[in-house]
Amino acid sequence: MLDQGQANPDAAQASASAYLDAAGWTLGGWMLARAAAADDRYAPIADFYLRRLLPRAAARVAEIEAAEAVLALLPGQGATASG
Repeated sequence: MLDQGQANPDAAQASASAYLDAAGWTLGGWMLARAAAADDRYAPIADFYLRRLLPRAAARVAEIEAAEAVLALLPGQGATASG
């Protein structure tokens, strides 16, 4: 992801909020997993998070990976503008 950001800064900027969301969902799951390991009362919450909320991080990563393709559709971007 870092290499992609250096190669195409526009793509990195276009997906900046997706990076933040993916990091937030991932770190939230990590914190809940730690809490569940320390106290069984957190296990149902961690399970819910794992099954229902954490997959949102994967969706945001897919959005990040597709940023260049989306930018190519904009006027003045992509192969049609340079060629």
